[in-house]
Amino acid sequence: MPARPSVPDLHDIALTCRRLAEALQVGVTIAPALQAVVKRAPARLRPLVEALRRRVSAGGRMSEELAEWGLPSYVWGVVRWGENRGDLAPALALLADRIELERTPPAVKNRRLYAYSLALGRLGMMLAAGVPLLQAIESAAESVAPSEASDALAAARRGITGGESLSEALQAAAPDLPAMTIDMIRDGEEAGRLDEALPVVADYLLDAAGPKPSRKAGKEVSNA
Repeated sequence: MPARPSVPDLHDIALTCRRLAEALQVGVTIAPALQAVVKRAPARLRPLVEALRRRVSAGGRMSEELAEWGLPSYVWGVVRWGENRGDLAPALALLADRIELERTPPAVKNRRLYAYSLALGRLGMMLAAGVPLLQAIESAAESVAPSEASDALAAARRGITGGESLSEALQAAAPDLPAMTIDMIRDGEEAGRLDEALPVVADYLLDAAGPKPSRKAGKEVSNA
């Protein structure tokens, strides 16, 4: 079996997911949808999409192939849960949306808060796709490792297994998080809309991370 190319760029994954979601939403089944994407894909994407098509045609799952290609668990985990629910198109669209939101990594002053922003945004996306909370937190933590955010999410996961809510567990595990974020998470939990609250929290933390000062005419100035 020939060696696979290097791990695909996540923005290429977003493009593949978007096109597959569009085909599935109009009633095309997964194997023909992948075949259509192969024909339209740029050369750099064809090896991956063709591998996905072969896996599905042989009775396997897209998520299995994505995991074997070395994609992060928050990527193939969302696809797997879409497959489990028999409703893959929304999961693919959610994944494409999240990757595109992260398309241009900002130059931030506070990398710690930026890592929390990434992790909690991905956590919200996974919950919206139907991934169970404990599994979603584990994948979100892995996606920003190594970082303080990863350690805090891992500790929060242990708190949740002990009966705490996410807001309670994060308040204990991440005392460095702004109090407003804990309040927003708690409000989302109480309203039964945690998956909707977390992307808002992620945006808040991204703003709080702040733009990194840039140099202009020999002096540091703010980008804000």
